[in-house]
Amino acid sequence: MSSNKSDQANALYESDFYGWTELQAKALATRQVEALDWQNLREEVISLGKQEYRELVSRLTVLVGHLLKWEYQLTVFSPSRTSWPTISSAIPVRIGHEFNDSTISPRRVFVS
Repeated sequence: MSSNKSDQANALYESDFYGWTELQAKALATRQVEALDWQNLREEVISLGKQEYRELVSRLTVLVGHLLKWEYQLTVFSPSRTSWPTISSAIPVRIGHEFNDSTISPRRVFVS
């Protein structure tokens, strides 16, 4: 990207993020490499990946907490109580949707 186009893209990035994303998406769709704002695209892709990873770790943390509470409840209280199983059973479904909608590999999350 020429310096002038780069300055314009950076100014748009700073003033109208949504407009900048629309321009970048159009440039990607039409393969206009010279119109891409490489520096800000790189930063946004890295940021998006980190955000997705944090969200997944957060959901897994909540699941583990619920499972630990469920296990404790079953050992201390009557097994007929169903509040934790009901709550906990919905979390894996949501996490499953996250894996299906995401490019984050479950193997990568659990191995690292």
